[in-house]
Parts: sequence; structure tokens; C-alpha cells
Amino acid sequence: MSPERRQQQILDSAQRLVLRQGYGAATMQAIAREAGVTRPVVYEFYADREELLEDLVGRESEKALGVALGVVPALLAGEHPESLLEQSLTSFLHIVADSPDAWRLILLPPAGAPEAVRNAMELARTVVREQIRSNLSLLPPIEGGGVDLELLSAIALSASEGAARAMLTDPDEFSAERFTAVVEWLTRYIEVAWSR
Repeated sequence: MSPERRQQQILDSAQRLVLRQGYGAATMQAIAREAGVTRPVVYEFYADREELLEDLVGRESEKALGVALGVVPALLAGEHPESLLEQSLTSFLHIVADSPDAWRLILLPPAGAPEAVRNAMELARTVVREQIRSNLSLLPPIEGGGVDLELLSAIALSASEGAARAMLTDPDEFSAERFTAVVEWLTRYIEVAWSR
């Protein structure tokens, strides 16, 4: 096995262990056992547990940020922000449904998450929230004045994360399709309000 593949195997094993038993259980010995290798093999790649977990979180948050920015792209001239917001949430929820374990680590971090994990997640949330705010700023004004875009973008992000968490904790009750139907209804309602 190539060194790159072995390193990914170790990170995948650490992820499974963290999701199953929490960060506290992710010792170098436990990760090696989960990966089916010896501890010295794990130490070939990582000096200590903290470095390994930081790499795991870095890998997963980088993937998540790429996905999130992919489903909440910057608007181009002439695009309709309201339809983009609907499409973004729908795409995000389907991506979460397709890769639940990766998103559990991010949206439902197990107990004992190191500070580096929390910091990486907050940085990713800030980037996505700013992209949402930028897109919301392009919505046409409605009678009665503007809106607090910072607060509205925080609400939109929280609602998206809340929907994804509900799907991860109870997928039988909360499906992507169920949330999508509500967002479609809300989008139509808002479009009617703007047309008045």
C-alpha cells in the first residue's frame, strides 16, 4: 500500500473510532488497532494523537467547506438569488444524506472534541455564512426597507445545519425531501410577497 493510501486508511480508521466512541477513545493504540496496523506504523505519519486528530479534522473540514461553497456559490449577474438559495439547501441536504458519517463528525462532533476541531469548524462556518450573506445582499428590496443581512445569514446557516442534524439523528423522520418541500413552499411564499 502506498504511503498516501496508508495515511488515508489511518485517518479513516480514526474517524470511525471517533464517531463510534468519541475523541477520548481515539488513542494511537486504538487507532492502530482499528486500522489493522501496529502503533509504529501510525507514528510513521503522526508524532502524536493531537497531530493525527488535527489532520483528520483538517481533511474533513476542508472537504465540508469545499462542498458547502460548492452548493452556496457566489451569484453571477442575472441569476435569481431566491432560486439559488433553495437549490443550495436542497443540494446540501442531499450531500449530507449521501455521506452521513463525514457530516456527523462536523455537525455532531462527538464529546471531547479538541479545541483545534472546534476552531476549524467555526472558521468553515464563518466562510459559508459570509457567502450566504453576500448572496442575500442581492435579493430585491421589499417595501418597508432592508433587513439585517448578518442576522439573516446566521439564521439561514443555522437552519441548514439544524435540518442536516435532524437528518443525521433521525433519518427516517427527517428526510432531505421533507425539508426540500418546506423550502420550496417558503420560496414560493416569499416570491408572492415580493411581487405585491
